[in-house]
Amino acid sequence: MRDVYVTTEDARGGKDRSVWVVMARGPDDLKRVMADTRWQILVAPENFRVWTDDFSNIFTVVKQ
Repeated sequence: MRDVYVTTEDARGGKDRSVWVVMARGPDDLKRVMADTRWQILVAPENFRVWTDDFSNIFTVVKQ
């Protein structure tokens, strides 16, 4: 879910843009979340390496 529309008043109150990600073991676990149309399914780039206990790279997912 994206919360990217921040008014000047909101910003003065400390609000900033955000992107939320929800993960689960399987699609059935996300049924209630996906019922809310503000959520969308993310698709990994073709060359994205899946994270495991032996590999993770936070820099591949952080956007500047």
